[in-house]
Amino acid sequence: MKHTLLRLSAVALLVGTLAACGTHAPSSSSASQAAAYVPIKAEQVQRQAIAKGVYELVYSPKRNAVFVASSGGWGDQADPAKIVRLNPDTLAVEAEIPLQRKAFGLALDDAAGRLYVGNTVDTSLTVVDIAAQREVAVIQLEQKVKGADGKERYQRDLRQLVVDPDNHRVYIAAHAFEHGSVLYVVNTDTLQVEKRIEGLGNAKAPGIWLDAATNRLFVTDQGSKSLGEYIAKTVPGYSSNGKGNRVVVLDADTGAVQASVPTGEGPLQLWLDAKRKRLYVTNRSAGAISVHHSDTYELLDTIPVPTHPNTLAQDAERNVVFVTIKNGEGDPKGSKESVARLQF
Repeated sequence: MKHTLLRLSAVALLVGTLAACGTHAPSSSSASQAAAYVPIKAEQVQRQAIAKGVYELVYSPKRNAVFVASSGGWGDQADPAKIVRLNPDTLAVEAEIPLQRKAFGLALDDAAGRLYVGNTVDTSLTVVDIAAQREVAVIQLEQKVKGADGKERYQRDLRQLVVDPDNHRVYIAAHAFEHGSVLYVVNTDTLQVEKRIEGLGNAKAPGIWLDAATNRLFVTDQGSKSLGEYIAKTVPGYSSNGKGNRVVVLDADTGAVQASVPTGEGPLQLWLDAKRKRLYVTNRSAGAISVHHSDTYELLDTIPVPTHPNTLAQDAERNVVFVTIKNGEGDPKGSKESVARLQF
């Protein structure tokens, strides 16, 4: 697991400077076969407003529940941060777990009954006991540093969290354009930072999925103009020739490009259902989820879930996909954001 995560992080550094490439997919003779896809109907999509500032979510098979991270939003209308537990069939709120700090990233150790919550703006990790419905600890990963303007701030923000239950570790990617990205390793027994791995470059990778069985790394290439302009101001000599609005498939060992898969506008997060040969992509700007065959990369469906679909989770046994949906400029300020349930 540790080697896999380090390999993933190293290849992720290519995201900010992906080379232009041609599209290549496996031939039909070599592509694995899966059940024929049936386009989803409107009645197979449920949606429920849940909380302000929803971000990542996870599905727990052991507890048959969906857990959603809520930052509470921003400004005078913000609510306290919390974890929201949902009924996976109805999306009804079953419980709320209050948090001291704003919740963004989320990872689950189902066997241990713990949630690990990324407090992005505080560069810390919150540990939650699911059964007791309470915080166990808040682990500060970095301290604030005084900048040239005299203000103190954290140098990095958090992105993805990955739990390695067998080795009692959780890995947290902390990103920074100017100061360099790092990977934190936290021991889940001692709840202490065990290691900080440097040298992960200056790129941010919004969506990555490693398919260990085929040694493929799926990476979203957003092509965000505003993000590119920000990086260019922050990182000297930065130049991106990524095409944007696509998923790039890389060889996980070498970083060689195997395919360039067109998506909707603003692809953000990925979910691979290897058994059914399905690749789901949230297209944030397009307000839709695209469904691709994960071997041929054929576009099978485009499912509208406006305004801004964000993150994904799956109940693989029942073939249900859950997605958090962010509000847009046209939505009432301070209103709750949503979770959708897609029954395939």
